[in-house]
Amino acid sequence: MSEFVTTYSEDGKKAKAAYYQKKLKFNVREEKGKQDLHKMLFRYLEGMQWVMFYYYRGAQHWRWYYPYHYAPMISDLGSDIVNTFLGGKTKIEKFATDTHCSEDKSPYTPF
Repeated sequence: MSEFVTTYSEDGKKAKAAYYQKKLKFNVREEKGKQDLHKMLFRYLEGMQWVMFYYYRGAQHWRWYYPYHYAPMISDLGSDIVNTFLGGKTKIEKFATDTHCSEDKSPYTPF
């Protein structure tokens, strides 16, 4: 971790690229990697909204999940989230859910 902090303090873009390459196998210097990162950032925003809805409105859908093991660098969200990720809307209307699960909105109970 200290190596990452040192690299980040010297060259932030290089450190971010190394993080995404090592942890997520995204090469953010190529177009495909940039697209993968954009999808990841959107899903991360979706997750933050899901949590807020859960606490203030109740679970919108129990079948939603974050499909990545790691979080993105928060600085990669940028300063214009509404236009960059949400197309000018202020909230995500429909959450992407696992298509293999039932459409039942109640919590999953295995027993």
